[in-house]
Amino acid sequence: MSLVGTISPFLGNLSFLRVLSLANNSLYGQIPTQLARLFRLQILRLSKNELEGFIPSTLADCRSLQRLSLSYNNLNGNIPSELGLLSHLETLYLGDNQLTGKMPPPSLGNLSSLTELYLLNNRLHGGIPVELAMLVQIRELSLAGNKLSGQIPVELSMLTQLTLLSLGGNKLSGQIPVELSMLTQLTELYFGENYLSGSIPIELGMLTQLKELWLGETTC
Repeated sequence: MSLVGTISPFLGNLSFLRVLSLANNSLYGQIPTQLARLFRLQILRLSKNELEGFIPSTLADCRSLQRLSLSYNNLNGNIPSELGLLSHLETLYLGDNQLTGKMPPPSLGNLSSLTELYLLNNRLHGGIPVELAMLVQIRELSLAGNKLSGQIPVELSMLTQLTLLSLGGNKLSGQIPVELSMLTQLTELYFGENYLSGSIPIELGMLTQLKELWLGETTC
């Protein structure tokens, strides 16, 4: 609706609100911490605006949240570890911001209901935490376009519901784990633009559902 201006903190008074969708506008400023009072909120969409500042850790008080979308803004700072308390969360979109710090916080491994996690195109660094292997329901995982380093964790092979795994455009090194051949539901696999080495595991041929495989601009 081409809305401009800041998000009113008085929206936090709408205590019976289940859905708040302000996506695809020109809203700027920070995300009001008062939104944490919306304890019945199930869906929060603020993507594709011009929001800046930190992601409020108090959003963890919205314990009924199932979908949280903050992508395509100018948000910075760390991903709050408190988001790991959102036990009903099914989708989490934080991509295309300017988030920094280690990625993602291990506490996100507690989101046992999560099916989609998109943290792509930020400035997150460090290794991929093995705690992500606890996301047994996850189907889509994108950590691409960051500054991740270290090896691809073998433990990701435990995410047997994955259909999309995108780790391209990072600084990952080492070999591609042969154990990833256990992800038989994969249709999209992106590892390009990293520093991976060694041979391409022949076991990847077992991924019979695969439609897209990108290993370009690596040293494999």
